Amino acid sequence: RMGSRLQSLIGSQRQLLRDVSHELRSPLARLRIALALAERATAEERERLWPRLTRECDRLEALISEILVLARVDADNASAEEVDLNALLDNLLKDAQLACPEQPVKIQAESPLSLKGWPTMIERALDNLLRNAQRFNPAGQPIEVRALRQGDRIVLSVRDHGPGVEAEHLRQLGEPFYRAPGQTAPGHGLGLAIARRAAERHGGSLTLDNHPQGGFIASLELPLVPDVTAQA
Repeated sequence: RMGSRLQSLIGSQRQLLRDVSHELRSPLARLRIALALAERATAEERERLWPRLTRECDRLEALISEILVLARVDADNASAEEVDLNALLDNLLKDAQLACPEQPVKIQAESPLSLKGWPTMIERALDNLLRNAQRFNPAGQPIEVRALRQGDRIVLSVRDHGPGVEAEHLRQLGEPFYRAPGQTAPGHGLGLAIARRAAERHGGSLTLDNHPQGGFIASLELPLVPDVTAQA
């Protein structure tokens, strides 16, 4: 079993490297084209090309930043600590409201809620779930956040009122760089992958599904004490 798990981990790492290489080629290719055009352009034409070069550099920087976050989830060997989920949620929701004031956030959370874990990972995971909801939630409709204790676990869910995802694509959501067909919202397909890996690092899970009453719901299930075997 250990041999099979190691082989699976090696295979997934190799696939991730191939995916990273593929994703980095696109912005690099666009940069090369823009630079080639700039070399042959007049001074006036170059002025029009600089914003394009800046945009491509920003996209590349954002992509590399997300890849590094995904890598740090696996590489972080710090000890687990007590995490105040109520305070963490309050801060995240304030930031979400400032970023998208036209999308109210409704929260239903038990208090107090705390667990042993890695606060930065949990914060990043929830932030990605909120930002994902904001991309697809229509203006004026609330984003619904729930945080409830269920036995020896805490379930944190984020629901939007957007179009949801076709059933055949649900199983692939959360894989690095995967984006469901037809998406026009910006992103690299890493936000849900980071949230899923953070949940798994705690010995928990991330469930992605369409809500029965419409929209999309992401549920982060975390144990009160992290499962050390999940960190292997």
